[in-house]
Amino acid sequence: MPTSSDQASGQEPSLADQFASLTGEQIYDSIMSGIEPELVLANLESLDAPYASESAEEHTARYARYGKAFAQYAQKYALFISSLSNAVHVYKRAVLQAAEHVTGSKESELLQGLSDQMEAL
Repeated sequence: MPTSSDQASGQEPSLADQFASLTGEQIYDSIMSGIEPELVLANLESLDAPYASESAEEHTARYARYGKAFAQYAQKYALFISSLSNAVHVYKRAVLQAAEHVTGSKESELLQGLSDQMEAL
């Protein structure tokens, strides 16, 4: 989700901005809707209603399908978390490098100022 400062500067929104407003439910639904739409949160309370007349064999097969969907969800969620963790690590490294650069520049300026003062003596 772009912030107004991102839009004004023409920059892509940061990872934090993109995920800051997402809830766990939204993440779950986003992943699960691509795997098994019947298992998104809005459908869970009435999950069995459309299947009231299914046989025990059909019921078992449907729940086996749901089990596979949850296994796929777990894999995709793990990939999502890994990707997010990697992105945070890259961002952290970039921030640290920028901070080191700024600190180095300030130290250089300070040393140059001291050197100029010593030469003036």
